[in-house]
Amino acid sequence: MGRALGGRVRDPGTRGSSDAFLLQLAGDGRVVRTLQVGGDELDLARGVAIDPADPSTVYVTGSFRSTATFGASGQIEPPVLTGPPMSQNVFVMKVLPNWDVEFAVQAGGDGTDKGYSIAVAHQEAAPYGPTVYVAGLMHSGTLGGSIPATFSRFRLHHFHTNRTYDAFLMKLLPAIVPPPPPPPPPAVPAPPPSPAPPPASPFSPPPSLLCLEPTISTSRGAALLPVD
Repeated sequence: MGRALGGRVRDPGTRGSSDAFLLQLAGDGRVVRTLQVGGDELDLARGVAIDPADPSTVYVTGSFRSTATFGASGQIEPPVLTGPPMSQNVFVMKVLPNWDVEFAVQAGGDGTDKGYSIAVAHQEAAPYGPTVYVAGLMHSGTLGGSIPATFSRFRLHHFHTNRTYDAFLMKLLPAIVPPPPPPPPPAVPAPPPSPAPPPASPFSPPPSLLCLEPTISTSRGAALLPVD
């Protein structure tokens, strides 16, 4: 087993001035694989967490500026996030066992907002996936009418005009994906059709014969005489 580290790289060959990266090391320190994400501006990774139920799945948080692509160069349709051009937004991404990025989400406003720490937990109340917790700093929404930091449906304001920051804690719930319905029961085969009646014979059967026993009646006063 190795470990995963997050950080940033500065290299003229990177996607921008500073890209975020995820690095996996083997037990002897060998580099197993790397993942680079970011855009043309300042992109940083600051926190990494491993899914306790699936150690090959990794969650990363940090900050990005402007437009950043989250995924390896060969990934088909990697997630792309767009933030403010002159400040930073929080990002959270999920890295699959093959190191494709399944999703990347953002939070923040027009100030400098950064994700610093991340944790993953499984709860019985959320059976469809883990719950992710992110802690960081925010500076959006200062007094003077700037855009507040947006965390899904929540709006946070930093009520100071100086260069100080406020802390935030964000909870990400798994997407509610119900299990697939059970397969339908096997179809009951229809009973075989009844055999057709035999064709009628062209010859009618002979009528029934009624046998009558002969009777002999006599008139009153007559006698039966033997016949010679």
